[in-house]
Amino acid sequence: MERVSWDDYRFFLAVVRHRTLSAAARALDVTQPTVGRRIEALQSRVGALFDRDGSNLVVTPLGQEILGFVEEMERQHAAVHRCVERERVEGQASIRVTTTFGLATRWLAPLLEEFRTSAPELSFAVQTGIPLADLLHREADIAIRMGTPGDDQLVGTRVGRVGCGLYAAERYLEEHGHPTSLEALANHHIVESEGEIADLVQVRALRRFTGGAASRFAADNVSVQIAALERGVGIATIPCFMVDHLPEVRRILSDEFAVFVDLWLLVNPSIKELPNIRKAMDLLREALLRDRARFEGTA
Repeated sequence: MERVSWDDYRFFLAVVRHRTLSAAARALDVTQPTVGRRIEALQSRVGALFDRDGSNLVVTPLGQEILGFVEEMERQHAAVHRCVERERVEGQASIRVTTTFGLATRWLAPLLEEFRTSAPELSFAVQTGIPLADLLHREADIAIRMGTPGDDQLVGTRVGRVGCGLYAAERYLEEHGHPTSLEALANHHIVESEGEIADLVQVRALRRFTGGAASRFAADNVSVQIAALERGVGIATIPCFMVDHLPEVRRILSDEFAVFVDLWLLVNPSIKELPNIRKAMDLLREALLRDRARFEGTA
């Protein structure tokens, strides 16, 4: 039989624990099709591990037989990982922080000079992207995440909420008028979302009211959407902290449309007690709590 890696079996465990592909995908911070492909590939090599019961996946006798061994693999993998991580982080020059591009550019990067002054012994390397880097598999040390933690093995805390509103440039509103209700958005131009940001909570909330609206422009990056917004292309839903400071952009229908997503500060549990990691977590937590009103869009 073809050799199967631990990485394949962690998808098996996620589906066992969460019972559906979509729930397992959320826990692993990957897409549902990715989980489906990995499970199909695993079953092609070892045999049937799941039967379908409506929307749920039920573990087969073979799956039940190997489950205990796979859980032991998970414990052993975690033990090895803790040893390796402590050695790596103690010897590395930079603490790797992963977050969204918007948080990195509009919030974190401007704070790095403040951090350098208050903790000159620390150095940061910032990684961006959706989905975020995997803390449990050594891609980063600390994560600042919007939405859900992504993995119940990470440790950390919910540090606030990010508010998302509707925005348009003054030039757009002068040309097309102010929408008087959410239903009126169907008669306006919408800056649409695609790719990795197509399924964000605020995007889905906006689409409930814009089914018939024209779209002059779509992007897979919020910063690109903001550039289009500033030039009067249309109306978009944007995290408030990214646009509230822009002089030519106005928030509209703020009483009718306000979507909030949780903001999390997380760390790999195997390194959380290392002095430099604890110091970095304290700095980031303090700054995030200090800027709570800005993130919520109430500053």
